[in-house]
Amino acid sequence: LLGSEVWKLQRGVTGRTLLPEDRIRNVLSALVRRGGVASFAALAADAEVPLVRLAGFLSYLARVLNVDGYAVLDVHAAGQEVRLSTQLLGQQFEITVS
Repeated sequence: LLGSEVWKLQRGVTGRTLLPEDRIRNVLSALVRRGGVASFAALAADAEVPLVRLAGFLSYLARVLNVDGYAVLDVHAAGQEVRLSTQLLGQQFEITVS
């Protein structure tokens, strides 16, 4: 994902904010391990991201991942839940997701 051309283009969407790649890997890996769905609390613990920073981080990450408005990363702040569609991730970033 992080080496794909689409990622490089999308990364500019966040403007001056650069998301740390190790944190991106941790969050996406934790979501994949949990079948693509996790509560904020579980994701924060699994990905080692402070819970108080998770919502903001996910908001920026969703801007990068949600190419053309497709909900690759669906963040429900009110319900404190996040969903990752690995199928859409693969399609939008032209990568193979296992």
